[in-house]
Amino acid sequence: MHNKNIIIYNLYRMDPENKFIKIEEYYDKINKNLENMSEDIKKLDNTHKYYLKSTTDDIHFHYSVYIDDIFFQKKILLCEFNCMNDIYHDNINKFYRDLYKLYNKIIKLLLSLINENNKLLLKINDLDNNKINIQNIDELKKKYLINIKVFNELKSIYDNFTVDDIKILYDNIIKKNNEINDNIKQIKTHIASIEKKISKGIFIETFKISLIGTIETLTLENNLYIKIFNSILNNHLIIAKKYFFRTKNISDEVTFDEETNSIASSDLFEDDIENKHDLDHEKKINNKK
Repeated sequence: MHNKNIIIYNLYRMDPENKFIKIEEYYDKINKNLENMSEDIKKLDNTHKYYLKSTTDDIHFHYSVYIDDIFFQKKILLCEFNCMNDIYHDNINKFYRDLYKLYNKIIKLLLSLINENNKLLLKINDLDNNKINIQNIDELKKKYLINIKVFNELKSIYDNFTVDDIKILYDNIIKKNNEINDNIKQIKTHIASIEKKISKGIFIETFKISLIGTIETLTLENNLYIKIFNSILNNHLIIAKKYFFRTKNISDEVTFDEETNSIASSDLFEDDIENKHDLDHEKKINNKK
């Protein structure tokens, strides 16, 4: 429970405004907008085909311009859908890449802290003539990349990442930052232990000063990464919000009658076709007379 509370506190410290949750919500809405656009394209296509089949050869020429409007609308909407869909995936991929590159930096910092703690434990316990087990850095490095999709900057084509992939990375960044804080606390504990030895006449003051400098440097680096983390979240929240409204405007352009599954105004168009049929029929009767 204590560890869980620390992680929750660390989450609040690193993402105090819950920006990631807001980003998730925006991308979920964008995805729904894209689904609506895709459905609109299908309905426009069906409507276009319906009117093509509904016209006879003698009235096709008269109504072809209106039918072509529906085809044109479908083509434009398809172009907008493809564009927004590509941007959606590009934004997701960019978000993942930004967090992945930061995660690598955090891992390097954490491993350097663990390595520093290992060396400290060896030095301190040598003084106390104790044997200890230290953490294997190579094994830890492999462990930290479990369930993390690797992003390769040298690839010409990047993998398609998902919001779920980003969530895994986001959670790991929060957890690893918590581990960094734990390791900094351990070094501070070592300093306290060294101070006791100094008070007993052991000449290791320089060692203590070096450790204090190490903590200050690593703390500054960690604080920098937290700022970068917040900057990444802020940038992608702006992007997600921006493209949510863009996709919403496009997805709301066409309104369909749910019962007939056609354009809401198509009943007027159908009336025009029927009137045209009536007029043609009346002309034929008059001609016979």
